[in-house]
Order: sequence, then C-alpha cells, then structure tokens
Amino acid sequence: MVEMGAVWIVGVLCLMSFIWIAGSNGINSIGLIFEIVVKLMCRCTLGITLLYGGNLLLQQWGYSIKVGINAVTLVCVTLLGLPGTVLLWGLTFFL
Repeated sequence: MVEMGAVWIVGVLCLMSFIWIAGSNGINSIGLIFEIVVKLMCRCTLGITLLYGGNLLLQQWGYSIKVGINAVTLVCVTLLGLPGTVLLWGLTFFL
C-alpha cells in the first residue's frame, strides 16, 4: 500500500513542475497557479460536502447507498465536479 508521505511528495513535485512549465512559457504563473488551486480547492470542498450531506440524506430516507469518502472519491469529485459526485452515486447504486 502506498504511504501518504509518498503521495504528498509526488503531489508537490507535480505542482512544482507545473509552476516551472507555466513560468518558462511566459505565463503569469503566480496568478494562474493561484486561480487553479483555489478552483480545485473549492470543487473539492463542495464535492465532499455534497457527498457527506447526500449520504446522510439517503440514510434518513432509508436507502442503503453510501459513497465512501476516501482519496479516490476526493480526486474524482475534484476533477469532475458535480458530475463526478453524481457519477459516484450512480456507480455505487449499480455496482
């Protein structure tokens, strides 16, 4: 199993590489990177909140569908946004 330390190291290296590539192409890298990071953080927070709230709501209504909140669902919700959240519930329902 991959340790979380290794995941953080790879993530930081990818972010640093992205900053370096954006800066070498003459793009206003600080503003661009800040905008991308803030958007991803907002998507992540909103998506996980929707998953948690949706799980509670479905549990109250008596459904046994529950999407686990882990690293895979975090990435799916962050990259795909609201459609990713719906996709996770659909996959949980059909699988």
